[in-house]
Amino acid sequence: MAANVSRKSCVFSSIFGRLLCEIQPAFNCVSLRQRYPIQCRNLHSSEMMCGGKLKSEWRRKRAPALTRLCLDKPEKYKTRKAFGGGEKTKVTRAKEGSYIWKSQEIEFQTPILDVLYNMAHKDFTSRKIMVRGTVVEVDGEPFKTWYEKQDVHHESNDIKEGEKEPSVDNRILQQLQGGKVLAKVSSRPGQEGKVNGYLLEGQELSEYLELTRTNHNGKL
Repeated sequence: MAANVSRKSCVFSSIFGRLLCEIQPAFNCVSLRQRYPIQCRNLHSSEMMCGGKLKSEWRRKRAPALTRLCLDKPEKYKTRKAFGGGEKTKVTRAKEGSYIWKSQEIEFQTPILDVLYNMAHKDFTSRKIMVRGTVVEVDGEPFKTWYEKQDVHHESNDIKEGEKEPSVDNRILQQLQGGKVLAKVSSRPGQEGKVNGYLLEGQELSEYLELTRTNHNGKL
C-alpha cells in the first residue's frame, strides 16, 4: 500500500515538474520585459503575459459625440486637438442647420423640429440623436416664402419658348403648406460640428414614405 502511494506521488511530482518547466520560460520572458522595458522591440511596451497589448491613449477610439436635438437649450460645441496640429469641432447639442433644396438649387438656415428616423441605431430616434443619414423634420417657412416669390415672378414674366420651368415635387409642396419639410442629414456632426443636409425628394422621399407606411402597419 505504501509503495502504491509513493509511486502515485512520484508520478504527480513528475507531471507537475514538466508543467513547471514549460511555464517557467514564459515567466522568465515576462520578468525580463518588466525589468528591461527599453530593450523591448514591440511598438507597445505594455505587453500582457498572454500576448495582448494595451493601445496607447492617443490610439484608442474616442467616445462618440451623440449629437442631440435640444430645442429648449442653447447649442453646445466642443473643440479638441486633431491630427497634424489642427483643431476639430464637434457639436453635442444642436437645434438648426443649413439645408439644400437640390432641384431648385437654394439653401437656407432653418430650425430642426424633430428626429423621425435613424438607421444607425434603433434607440437614436427616441433619444433624438442625429448622425449622418438621419431623417429629420425642418421648418419649411424659408423655402415656402422663397417659392411663393418665385411663383409670382414666373406669373409676371412669360417663359420663353424652349425653356423648361423647374419641376417641383407635389409632395414637397404639400409639406410646405403644412410648414414642415422632410430632410436628411448629410454632414457628420461629431467630425464637422454642423448638422447640414438636403430636402428629401424623388426616389429617396418615396422610399422613406414606403418605409414609414410598412413600419406603421407593423411589418417591420
